[in-house]
Amino acid sequence: MGPYWGDTHLHTSNSVDAFGFGVRLGPEEALRFARGEEITATAGGKAKLARPLDFLVIADHSDALGATRRLYEAPRWYVKWVIGDETVLRWYDMMHESPEQSTLAIGELITAAENDELPESFSDPEAAHEGAEDIWNTQLRLLDRYNEPGKFTAFAGYEWTAMPDGNNLHRVVIFRDGSDRTRQFMPVPGINTTVEILWDGMAAYEEKTGGKVLAIPHNSNLSNGLMFEMTMADGSPMTAEVEARFGAAFADVLSQIEPKEDWQGSVRSGFGWHIVRLRQRDTDTAQFERLRERVVNDWRSAEIANRKRRAYKVLRDAYTVEIDR
Repeated sequence: MGPYWGDTHLHTSNSVDAFGFGVRLGPEEALRFARGEEITATAGGKAKLARPLDFLVIADHSDALGATRRLYEAPRWYVKWVIGDETVLRWYDMMHESPEQSTLAIGELITAAENDELPESFSDPEAAHEGAEDIWNTQLRLLDRYNEPGKFTAFAGYEWTAMPDGNNLHRVVIFRDGSDRTRQFMPVPGINTTVEILWDGMAAYEEKTGGKVLAIPHNSNLSNGLMFEMTMADGSPMTAEVEARFGAAFADVLSQIEPKEDWQGSVRSGFGWHIVRLRQRDTDTAQFERLRERVVNDWRSAEIANRKRRAYKVLRDAYTVEIDR
């Protein structure tokens, strides 16, 4: 068994940036190209791989999935009068003016996302979910159709695109499973979320479906060191989380490392070899004020779950189910 060759990070016209930068090919063209078929490229020329890939991960951005393509294809009157946002209308006009102006428009959009200044039509979670759900489910059906065990593997995946203070925390999320499992979950958004929310979403997916999912870093060199921190996002110790995610052996080695500014390692886990930077170790007893928000959120989540269970019990007790055989 030799090495397998593929691509773990491919964007199609469904990615908010790729479409603005000129990509007009969708998931099906990407899959056909990866399998070795000849396709017509965006610029009009014919393109074909000399050797087909063994696998492909279509990793479009989970945020605003398909948004720039939908904006581009909308009538101008709809953008002006229904969306009613001057910035979005200007981006629309720039995208239609020329490839150069379209690239500038997407550059502005990305900067707005980094600064948490996106127009409401791009940041509204309900609208984004409604538009993305159809794209996601259609793509999952395509992946099932093009997946051919032993010849070509079409992985479901997406790019989680958090950018706190402009620092790149992007991860490519890859599923091992077919659409019978992956369609039960939508991609986790990156805007206004944290990596803990991504991890919780991945854990929930595995618990509910019995499937497997992993996340690999993308451009961690642009994270300003944040992707390598050994604390949680709020600065609290990561010991329990480290052991749960990387194993007891990794956590044990980490507990023996002296805090310093330099990188240390290598340290092995089930994921491979790591270098770590442990800046400080918090050995004090946690203060409630420091953890108040987390405690309150956990209590609220537990209360909501209890209320749902009680409500479901009331509903079950109110009805009798009879099955005719």
